[in-house]
Amino acid sequence: VCVWGGGCKYGDGSICDPLIYNDGGWLRLVGRIVESREQGLSTRDAIIDGVVDTGTVITAAGVIMSLAFFGLLLSDILLLNQMSFFLLFAVLFDTFIVRTLVVPSMMYWLGEANWWPRKMPSSPLSANAAI
Repeated sequence: VCVWGGGCKYGDGSICDPLIYNDGGWLRLVGRIVESREQGLSTRDAIIDGVVDTGTVITAAGVIMSLAFFGLLLSDILLLNQMSFFLLFAVLFDTFIVRTLVVPSMMYWLGEANWWPRKMPSSPLSANAAI
């Protein structure tokens, strides 16, 4: 429950959490990948697990934010139309291209270099081996 007098915390995942889309989307995605990797999954399986677990929240937050910017697009003021168009494009691009394709593919490409200088478990489990 969100209480404006201090009931909300940054990063708590509630509906009033201001970090769900902005910094929180990155924190959720990468944080979930790190958690999965620390549990012993391989880097590839941890990336898949992170994207699957956080994809719906990040996508929903991006769509809601783009709908808000679309409302500004209906304004009669030219400056608001231009700004809302670019904000709408940027949010949709970030939601559907960067956070779902670019970040996971770069993390997969970097492999174990993602975790430098930190040490991760040396015997990664495959998601298929757990079945």
